[in-house]
Amino acid sequence: MALVRALVSILSLVSLASAHFDLVFYPDSRAQKVGTMSNYPCGGSPPSDERTLVSLSAHSFPVAVKLSHSDEMAMEMLRALGTHPGSNFNITLKPIFQLTGPGAILDLVLNTY
Repeated sequence: MALVRALVSILSLVSLASAHFDLVFYPDSRAQKVGTMSNYPCGGSPPSDERTLVSLSAHSFPVAVKLSHSDEMAMEMLRALGTHPGSNFNITLKPIFQLTGPGAILDLVLNTY
């Protein structure tokens, strides 16, 4: 009988806890393809049509990155030339490095020469 009371007490606490906590995955990946996020380029999604124009004659430009959904992240900054990235990501602006967050902010100036 004591075992039944203990189980009922524990199960009632579990129901209270589940009412107050939810797992939230934010932000969602652009195409919801979790299994291909590590695929090159664009995590298995088709390249985006959005492009950031950067002067080819400038020797540097600013980049700001803020982690919002991960405790740790490995990043690499690459430059693609032209309108079809794919194999054109051949200029490494910053080799692979690690950020630790969440909320970690990286402000840097990338040298392009």
